[in-house]
Amino acid sequence: MREVPDVVELLTSELVANTYQYAKGNASLRPAGLGGGRVRVQVLEGGRSGAAQAEAG
Repeated sequence: MREVPDVVELLTSELVANTYQYAKGNASLRPAGLGGGRVRVQVLEGGRSGAAQAEAG
């Protein structure tokens, strides 16, 4: 099923682009397989306590 990887790729690129544009410090990408065909991608900005996150699957 190619649709899910396409969605994950799109969401990840949007999270990274937004973080790069607005971050005031370092940023990191944290992908995680959750099982059951689900994946979570977090983009963490060093200057904030929260994380931008998207799930698909």
